[in-house]
Amino acid sequence: MFAVNSLPNSQPLVTQTSIFNNETRKVIHPLKVTFGGMTLAQLNGILQANQLKTKLI
Repeated sequence: MFAVNSLPNSQPLVTQTSIFNNETRKVIHPLKVTFGGMTLAQLNGILQANQLKTKLI
């Protein structure tokens, strides 16, 4: 997640805590990530829920 902080934008810094908001919790709950990880598609959904433009390949 910290690679997101290197992107040129005016958003506040992203942390493991702040990346999970109401929109990202619709994609996957943080406890599921903690105990089971996440797929690339779920990571893509989290980034998009945080208003980042992504392309899943």
